[in-house]
Amino acid sequence: IIQPMFTDALGHYNQSGDVKYYNFTFDGVRIYNPADGNNDACNVYVTNNERYASYRLIKDEANNVSSIVIDGKTLLNKDEMDSYLAGAPKNELYLMPNGTAAFDVNFTDLTDARLGLKAANGNACNVTIAKVVGNNITPLTAQPITINSATEKYVSLKSLLTSGSTTTITVTNAGSGILSLTKLMVTSNSPIPDDEDEDEGAKGILSVSDSTAPKALAVARMLNADIAIDEETVETASGDDGTVTITLRTGEDAETIVIRDSDGNVVDPDSIDFTIDETGVKNWTIILTEEAEGEFTYTLQAEYENGYTGEAEPMTVNVTVSFSTTDDPSTDEPTTDDPATDNQSDDGSNPAGLSVIKGVFAKLIDFIKRIIAIFR
Repeated sequence: IIQPMFTDALGHYNQSGDVKYYNFTFDGVRIYNPADGNNDACNVYVTNNERYASYRLIKDEANNVSSIVIDGKTLLNKDEMDSYLAGAPKNELYLMPNGTAAFDVNFTDLTDARLGLKAANGNACNVTIAKVVGNNITPLTAQPITINSATEKYVSLKSLLTSGSTTTITVTNAGSGILSLTKLMVTSNSPIPDDEDEDEGAKGILSVSDSTAPKALAVARMLNADIAIDEETVETASGDDGTVTITLRTGEDAETIVIRDSDGNVVDPDSIDFTIDETGVKNWTIILTEEAEGEFTYTLQAEYENGYTGEAEPMTVNVTVSFSTTDDPSTDEPTTDDPATDNQSDDGSNPAGLSVIKGVFAKLIDFIKRIIAIFR
């Protein structure tokens, strides 16, 4: 039995004549069911962005598409995802240490969106919440949020969201405990239809799509720098005889190297190969050809799983391309000692040769004339 008690010590009362009184409203499930019909209570909910609260289970969406990264660098496939989720409670999504989850929030006609978190096993979790737009990652707070209670705590995502737009949100557990993601609470100044109720105009407030997976992977790798999978270093670069050779090092998870010229165009190399040393570092050798001499600038960036190109800044390589100069005997000028060319005229003819031929014909004609004279 709840029995309200009156006191005028705080001065929070109304007075009519000699009668002092105040209005008392008890809302046993304050967030779930605001006191409709009581304007005073409803105005408080509006002020606190808690009017018309509605809830979505994070795990329900995670069942649809894999968007979970474990150990800071490995994205689960669908079969692994099913097994992973099977080990968690029915209504909670567990994130192990270094794990990251991603989901999309459609912030249309809403006043707030809050994420429910708790420490599943009582050990502290240092949680980084961020939004991902393209290659830009914006954290919710400058420092990780400490979650060390098994009691659900709601964290507002409003500062990361844009009204009327859908934003990808990532959650990373950098602590030693197991982090539980419970529900996404959304509020509005008007009733919110259920996502599944198409007749009521479903909004699709919480969702997971194929595009969230590489974003989860990007954030996981950025926040787990100690794993050292994204170290990219150019070792050498040369451009002798038009052949540009570049060697560089990356972590073992890099699948290829994206090369761009100074205009940002992708360059297709003649060859690109790598070896892996005993520490798991990949040593790459890239060969490409330039047709002209000069200074050339390239940017290189490791490409990882799902086309993700890494958090590290692209590596810039400046190469000087040159060609060797050698004497080619086939292009030498003929010497004056060559008898075949001594008597050639400017037009390429040979006057001495013509004189010899004329003399032979003259002697032949004279011989014929003598034979005719004999037979007369």
